[in-house]
This record gives sequence, structure tokens and C-alpha cells, in this order.
Amino acid sequence: MIIIGLAVNLRMALYSATLATHLGAAPFWTRAFVAYATLDHSFALADQKFQNEPDMSLPQKLAFYFGATSLVAVIWVVGTGFGAWLSARIPDWLALDFAMPIAFIALVAPALRSLPHVVVGFTTATLSLLFASAPYGLGLIIAALIALVLRGGGAALGGGLMSISTATLWLVIAGLAFGSWLLRFSFLGIIGNKDLPEWVKSHLRYTLVAVMPGIITPLVFMPRATDGAFDLPQFLAALVTLLVGVWKGNLMLAIAAGGIALYSMLNFGF
Repeated sequence: MIIIGLAVNLRMALYSATLATHLGAAPFWTRAFVAYATLDHSFALADQKFQNEPDMSLPQKLAFYFGATSLVAVIWVVGTGFGAWLSARIPDWLALDFAMPIAFIALVAPALRSLPHVVVGFTTATLSLLFASAPYGLGLIIAALIALVLRGGGAALGGGLMSISTATLWLVIAGLAFGSWLLRFSFLGIIGNKDLPEWVKSHLRYTLVAVMPGIITPLVFMPRATDGAFDLPQFLAALVTLLVGVWKGNLMLAIAAGGIALYSMLNFGF
């Protein structure tokens, strides 16, 4: 079970390698904390900031990273706790299961500003659908790696958790926590301030658009709320979010546009 969870989180090794090109010169303990604080959202925000402003100094990059991830982490923890508390009280008409795809689309859309980024994102999105049935959630990392290489040239956990003892469950959680941190720290710790070959750096610039579409696309075309059946309102809401995100490059505006589009179609029986 721990191995399955770590396989799903292999994308964190790509995040680690990409962050190492920006933050690798930081002290060891700082890099260890960067790894601990790495989430999809914090990585997306930091990666776009660092690429858009390549002249940022290391202290500036660290300040931005920890500033962004602190806010994201607080919202993450509070939101998770709030969601667990509400649980089944949340009505189906809110369609909150689709909040994650809309948020992730809004995160990655501003990065789709060049043809190579669009090509990598489209490749990952397509391959993620083809590899959606890969065991242990490996479809995402396979799609992302293929997209990165070409550019140069959860369900498995669903059963059984409720049948294990509390002690075993906490052991699994601890194992996942430590293993996930090791994935995040892998390249940050190994590479440090060592300079990577330029061809490696050029590939890692596309990590965000090689990973995020692979997470998003199966959720859009095979939403869990419909047991994998295509849902037109959710697809159109995702499309609106993507178009506004690419057009305006504004995270909150893209999320708002996608949410308004989704609820408008659902309320009007689209």
C-alpha cells in the first residue's frame, strides 16, 4: 500500500529536479524544508515565477517560495479538515468534486504561452488518457516522462483501508509521509548547487506543463462523479477555465470563470 502511494507521487521527483535548478544553492536544511513544503500548487506558482523572472536572486526565490507555500499549506490543511468535517453534508449540486480540475487548469493555463509548452501539455493530456488504466497510478508519470523526452527531440487505494487496524493505518500514513518527503528531496538533496547540463535544464523547464495536464485530463474526460462517463457541463467549464487562464494569465479570474460557467450550466439544466 505504501509502494502504491509512493508510485502515485513520483511526479514529486520531477518537481524536486526542477526546483534544484533554482534553489539548489540553498543550505542543506533549507532544501530539506523546501522538499517538505512542495505541493502541486506551490510548485506551479514558484516555477512560473522563476521562469518569468530569471534574474531573481536566491534569497528572493526562497522568500517567494516560502511565502507562497505557507499560504497554500494553511489553506490546504484548513480546507481538508473542513471538507472531512462536512463530508456527506455537502450537497451534490455544488459539484465540488470538480473544484480540483478547475483549480489545476487555472494553475497551468498561464504557462501555456509558447508553442513548445502547448505541445508538451497536449502530449501529456493525450497520453494520460491512453495510460489511464496503468497500474498503481503510473499513467501520469509515464505520460509526463514521454512528453518531456519528446519535447527534446488513486483508485487502487480505494478498497481495504477501512478493514485494517488503526495502528496499521498510522504506520501506512507515516511511511507515505517519509517516502513522499524522500521523493521531494531526492534531487534537491543530491544535486544541491551542482550545475546540471543545459539539455537537462531545457527539459525541466517544461515540468509543469508535462505533469499538470496528466492530472487534469482524466478528471475532465472521465469525472469520478459520473463513474467515468463524459459530462458536457464539466468539460465546457474546464474549457472556459483554460481559455480565460491562457488569455488573462490570472489564476483567480480563471477559477471564477470556470466556476460560474459550471454552475450556470448545471442550474439551467444544460
